[in-house]
Amino acid sequence: MTNHKFGLCCISNSLRQSGHKFQTMTKTDFLSKPRDVSLRILSGRVLNNCNVLYAILNQCHQNGWAYRIGSNLFPLLTLQSLQLSWDILPDSVEILKAIDKCKTFIANHSVHCSMHPDQFVVIASANDIARQNSLVELESHASLMDMLGLSQDHNSPINIHINCYDFDDVSPILSRLENSLNKLSPGVVRRLTFENEDKNKSWAVSDLYTTVYPKFTVPICYDNLHHVNNSRNIHATDAIMMATTTWPSNIIPTFHFSDHTPDCPPKAMRSHANEAYRFPSEFIDTPCILEMEFKHKDLAIQKFQQEIYNKL
Repeated sequence: MTNHKFGLCCISNSLRQSGHKFQTMTKTDFLSKPRDVSLRILSGRVLNNCNVLYAILNQCHQNGWAYRIGSNLFPLLTLQSLQLSWDILPDSVEILKAIDKCKTFIANHSVHCSMHPDQFVVIASANDIARQNSLVELESHASLMDMLGLSQDHNSPINIHINCYDFDDVSPILSRLENSLNKLSPGVVRRLTFENEDKNKSWAVSDLYTTVYPKFTVPICYDNLHHVNNSRNIHATDAIMMATTTWPSNIIPTFHFSDHTPDCPPKAMRSHANEAYRFPSEFIDTPCILEMEFKHKDLAIQKFQQEIYNKL
């Protein structure tokens, strides 16, 4: 089968075991030391993260995988009270060279890349501060993608959840959503996708397809495990067809593949398994890029390809 490309999400377990590990920093850590000391520490961690990014991009190229870039390449960057930027870091020259090295590698090897900001990014939130912070976060993601030379279209998607719901009256949500979209730069809007959600009474594929897509034409990122938990009684084959039709005809959709374990209790149905144990039927005849949201990361992709996908 050649209809699918599989995507690694953020972390490579095998590379992490060999020392290629992303590093972070908390606001508390940063503020606990003199600013120049904290900047030096943070700068070293950002440089490390750029080098880890390069190693993972190389692994993905070697395996023919796509890659979802993690949101914490530059910890604390979007925390406006700290007034951080790439150019004030002591290692800024080396960091920008490392990013440019990643950019060249992506271009030379056509590595498909995406981003998926954290769940606190809610651009339709009723909380003004949360909504504004979400816009800042999205612009930061788009800026990094620009630095990496990634196209400003859905070949390089930035995927989010709407993540607020009141189906008795969706008009205030849609109004806030429209207001936020109007404030975002083309670099965000041209990449943006909305993912179906897994909680009861949250945004299922059919809700996005009938209510949100006609108004905003933002493609739907289909997540099979979320659909299992929140299907609105729509068959998975019909749901993925809905999602697929929202993508530009010249772009292969990026979807999410995960699952719960076969014997998990009902209350754990939303939890991601360590590895895949099946290939959902709705994916089989749907050409797409499947970001693999399993806890064992690259090891799960390799095992799935060897033991399940290659035997179909």
